[in-house]
Amino acid sequence: MRALLIAALVTSLAATAAEAPKNADLEKAQKALAAKKYPDALKAIEAAEKKGGLDLDSYTTLVESKALSLASTKKLDKAEEEFKKLLAMDPRRDLAGKYKGDVLKALDPALTWVGQAGGIQVVATDPVAQNGRITSVSVTVKNDPLSMVKAARIWVRNDGGAWKPSDVAVTNGTATAEAGGAEVEYWAELLDGARNQVKLLGSQLRPARATAPAPVAEAPKKEEKAAPAPAATTAEAQPRVEQPPKLTPSESSQTADATVTDEAPKSGSILRPVSYAVLGAALIAAGVGVYFGATSESAKSSIRMDYMSMSFSPQALYDRDQARIGQAQIANGMFITAAVAAAIGVVLFVLGG
Repeated sequence: MRALLIAALVTSLAATAAEAPKNADLEKAQKALAAKKYPDALKAIEAAEKKGGLDLDSYTTLVESKALSLASTKKLDKAEEEFKKLLAMDPRRDLAGKYKGDVLKALDPALTWVGQAGGIQVVATDPVAQNGRITSVSVTVKNDPLSMVKAARIWVRNDGGAWKPSDVAVTNGTATAEAGGAEVEYWAELLDGARNQVKLLGSQLRPARATAPAPVAEAPKKEEKAAPAPAATTAEAQPRVEQPPKLTPSESSQTADATVTDEAPKSGSILRPVSYAVLGAALIAAGVGVYFGATSESAKSSIRMDYMSMSFSPQALYDRDQARIGQAQIANGMFITAAVAAAIGVVLFVLGG
């Protein structure tokens, strides 16, 4: 029975390792690393680096694999630099107790360094608004200890429309993209010189949001006074003033009745507040699902690297993989719950109108 469990674990990790890479070279490097063929792994990693264009998960996996291969071939200084790159992108990456021997000689100085220098930090800056519309959005790199960020791809959605990317340069630490809506959502990919993702600000699921202030009405212009008209004759100066018509008693009674019989405003339906509560619950469920999904993805990458480095027993890796699968199932369940609650909330909102 134990042999069957271990075989299942190996199959699961192999599938996970094949899922992350964006090109064949990275997949080849991971296979060579798993077989402890470090020179072959380095050749494949260098080929993958030349192609570039990797997402953040794949690129951090590549950098960690390169650091491990360099340290295992006694190139400790270069391995330390790669560990610094890895920690600059992901300062909270769980590396404690993961490696031993020569790898620790390169990893420990990198951990000390990131504790002092910090990782890459990116923030959204105040958008520019004009005439009741957001005209541009910006992101600013507050910290980049290794000067890795060279460009940005900013995704913008105006007034609930389609997402549109803008590839822009980073000038004096800031990247700016055009926008054009009263309500704008945006997120950003920070890229290195090879167009690899090195940091993300938000995502399509959790974008930054900006709402333009209402336009300020212009003050009315003063009208120029017309020149006084020439004096009129006595007959013209005293125009006939018509007396307003007097209401007869019956007309006065009808007017009063009309005023009294106006209907009182109808109170709103209770369905509208209930819909807000249901939609809020849907939003909370979606947030919980995002958390467990992100935790599962992070665990998947960590398990894959531990499998390649052979630093944990197969049984321990299996237990961690089962926990990761449970987190993924929770995330899926919360997303389904959020979708159902959102649908119910929309129906209640419409009925409560």
